[in-house]
Amino acid sequence: RGPAARCASRARAAAAAEIARRKEEAACRRTVSVPVKLVGGLIGKGGEAIKSLQQEGCASISVGKPKAGDELQRLSIKACSEREADECERWVWRRGDDLRAA
Repeated sequence: RGPAARCASRARAAAAAEIARRKEEAACRRTVSVPVKLVGGLIGKGGEAIKSLQQEGCASISVGKPKAGDELQRLSIKACSEREADECERWVWRRGDDLRAA
């Protein structure tokens, strides 16, 4: 490959990185606090529940580490839109309700 091809390749990579950065900035984020005792059930065995949720849509959930003695643990939701974030947050609350009832 010649210099022009390498330059074009670098330009494409830079453009892709910029697009990814802008998407990251545009993502809708929110934090939900849930009882520590429910987090394992929300995640599911091997992360199955969260993986399933993430495959269904554009949202992702990451779980923060609780501090010693905390009764609540933070879940960070990142989604492509407010609607996706709302759906993800509703999923968290419905699943929490189901776990409490079980």
